Amino acid sequence: MDATLRVPSAEELHEYALQLRPQYARTPADALQCQLDAIAEAVTLTKEPVPYVPPEWLTVENCVAAAHLFSTAPLYFWTDRIADVVDQASRSYPLQEEAFLPTLPRAFCVFERPVLWAVINGVRAGLSAVMWARAIDPAGGPTRLCVRGLVWTPPGCQVCFAAEITNPLHIANPDHDPTFEDEVRAVYRWICSAAMFVEQRIAESAPVRVGKHVARRANTLHVSPTCRVVQMRRLDRRRRDDEGEQDAAADWQCQWLVRGHWRQQFYPSANRHVPRWIAPYIKGPFDKPMRIPKPTVFVVKR
Repeated sequence: MDATLRVPSAEELHEYALQLRPQYARTPADALQCQLDAIAEAVTLTKEPVPYVPPEWLTVENCVAAAHLFSTAPLYFWTDRIADVVDQASRSYPLQEEAFLPTLPRAFCVFERPVLWAVINGVRAGLSAVMWARAIDPAGGPTRLCVRGLVWTPPGCQVCFAAEITNPLHIANPDHDPTFEDEVRAVYRWICSAAMFVEQRIAESAPVRVGKHVARRANTLHVSPTCRVVQMRRLDRRRRDDEGEQDAAADWQCQWLVRGHWRQQFYPSANRHVPRWIAPYIKGPFDKPMRIPKPTVFVVKR
């Protein structure tokens, strides 16, 4: 899909989303309802006149593009635990001059609790959902990441965060919003981390069917009545032949947990290094006791 929404200004977003009282999904059916409300909101704006003078970005063409993006993106329901794990990992995700586009070409992610935030005209609100899609510039420009953050306030789901990312180190901020660049980078880090978790099978997503009443509404809007629930996989013990030889040679006297971390891995197909998450794993001889890490105390001095 070449058409994308223009990034609105803070004043335009404030006019469009006057009340920020987000709701979050408790079940996969709730997540699908959130996506359907977003589609319905965009479709309604293409058919009915806006009761006030619409900003430049709130045009019929842009609303049609939004409805298409929302309806074609597969739905993912991120439970509290896995969303928090991804959030912790994303905070150390390395930013690069050339944006690494997530392997998932598009996704509509709904949260069980707030993980990502946006400040709209001084009001800090947790995002109910995040949608992303790789957008191709019809003029031959670079492929960019189209991101939309949504606040779900039934019966509507409104866009309150919009960004186009080609370089996460240099974020376009035409309104000079002091929080916008940090918000975009936090969302970008989370998206790349979430996509990497699913690709590397650190997290697993299982499709589930929803209730009949929600499925009927989805069929009316031509959306698949399926939601993928993202869950954390069990922590595996890493054991390869070379590591077994190293364990024997080192004569380690205990086992320990290796923390998760990012590693730059070269991808020949892309001809570049791409961050890859190394999941936590247990290292050391099987027959040795587990070493419990010492608690860390941080002292803050002026």
